Amino acid sequence: MLTEPDRTLINQWQSDFPLCERPFDQVAAMMSASLNRPVEAAKIIERIGWLLQQGYLSRFAPMYHVERLGGTVTLVATRVATERFEAVVQQINSFPEVSQNYARDHHFNLWFVVATETIARQTEVLAAIEAATGCELLNLPKLAEFRIGFQLYLTEQGIDTVACPSQTTVTDGMVDPGEREIITATQQGLPLVERPYHALADRLDKPVSAVIGTLQRLLNCGIIRRIGLVPNHYRLGLVANAMTVWDVADEKIAQLGQQVGDLGFVTHCYHRPRHPPHWPYNLFAMVHGPDRETVAGRVHHIRQQLLPHLDGADVLYSQRILKKTGFRLAL
Repeated sequence: MLTEPDRTLINQWQSDFPLCERPFDQVAAMMSASLNRPVEAAKIIERIGWLLQQGYLSRFAPMYHVERLGGTVTLVATRVATERFEAVVQQINSFPEVSQNYARDHHFNLWFVVATETIARQTEVLAAIEAATGCELLNLPKLAEFRIGFQLYLTEQGIDTVACPSQTTVTDGMVDPGEREIITATQQGLPLVERPYHALADRLDKPVSAVIGTLQRLLNCGIIRRIGLVPNHYRLGLVANAMTVWDVADEKIAQLGQQVGDLGFVTHCYHRPRHPPHWPYNLFAMVHGPDRETVAGRVHHIRQQLLPHLDGADVLYSQRILKKTGFRLAL
């Protein structure tokens, strides 16, 4: 059972985790002010560990932007017969490049994300998956991004999403070998100790100032999207999750995509290619909610935004998370 401090911790620290020598002291000070009672740094560390163990959090880590690291990410869909479904999922999930995999209620019933360091490697992985599974794949790379990211807000009454602030302007995105070493060491998570950056510095045999400085620079230039707690929205009760897809006029895609991406309840919004005749949709928008009735109302709102430039639409609800590891490139 989540406590009020647990909810406050998750609400406040999905981003902007302090980059300083004793970050949990700052977290404790802010939480003490919010809760109007003393909160100790050691207790916060203990609760984050419990939230991770119970599955309420997926990670405590920097969230990296794969493309700004020079990598590639694509969304892939396929159809799998019911009697083969579990075996095919196991085959696909065995590829380390597959970072996310979902079952959805559609004839294209399996949707997964492939993250690789190069386009050439992406091509190799997709060919290997087709060969291993015998399934025809729809490759749906991102052509434009109108919105990515959201945060959760928890209350005693329930849970919903809030939009993330837009990221700052991207500057120099090049990383040197020393910075790559720090990225590799932090992709899966930060040490859950009072001085996490000191622990990283000791492990990597670097000055702590170099670790903190590198993470700050990567955050400033957009290679790190944010640093903090990564909630498991399913485990926390955000159980209605819909990928909405729309067939809109190509000449209007930039304008309409931005309109949809600007809606506060849309968590991700992309332009992706059509694959006629099997897949006519070119605009994707993710919508989450505590129940399907809430999501249906939000989908109706998107539909009203897109008329009269809309030629078709569909809504694909998530049925199961089959894999979710985050993007981890072998740098």
